[in-house]
Amino acid sequence: MKDFLAFRRMIVPKIIHVIFWIGVAMSIIGGIVMVANGVDGRARFVGVALIVLGPILARIWCEILILAFRINETLTEALGALNAKQDTSDERLTEALVTLETRQDEILSALKTRQEVANETLAVVLNSLKTKQDTEAAQPPVLPPPIIEEPRGDTVAQSDVVRKKRKSAAIAAS
Repeated sequence: MKDFLAFRRMIVPKIIHVIFWIGVAMSIIGGIVMVANGVDGRARFVGVALIVLGPILARIWCEILILAFRINETLTEALGALNAKQDTSDERLTEALVTLETRQDEILSALKTRQEVANETLAVVLNSLKTKQDTEAAQPPVLPPPIIEEPRGDTVAQSDVVRKKRKSAAIAAS
C-alpha cells in the first residue's frame, strides 16, 4: 500500500490488461455480428477479418501502452541494484580505508621504534668516542726513545787505536 501511495507501483498496467480483454471480446463479438448480419460478402469478410485481426491489433496497442511502464520498472530495478552495489562498494571502501589507516599506524610505529633504536645506538657510539678521547687526553703522549749519538771525534779516534792494536797484534802473531 505504501508503494501504491508513493507511486512506486503502477496500477495502469493492470488496467491495460483488462482493457486488452475487453478489446478482444468486443472485436470477436463485433466480428460475429458483422458476419451474421452481413448482407453481402464484403461485410462478412470484414467481420472475419475483425475476428482474426481484432485481438492482434488490441494486443499491439496494449503492448505499446504498457511498454513505458515496463521501461520504468526495469529502470527502477536497475537503480535498486546499482544502489545496492554502491552500498557494497561504499562498505568495501570504508573497510579498505580502515585497513590502510591501521597499516599506516603499524608502519609509523615500526619507523618510530627503528628511529629510537638508531638514536640509542648513535648515543652509545658518541659516548664511546667521547670516553676514548677523554682517556687519550688524560695520558701523556708516548714518544719514541731518543736517539743518542756518540761524539764522532772520540769514536773515530778510538776506532783507529783499536785497529792499530789489532794490526800490530796480527803482525806479532805471524
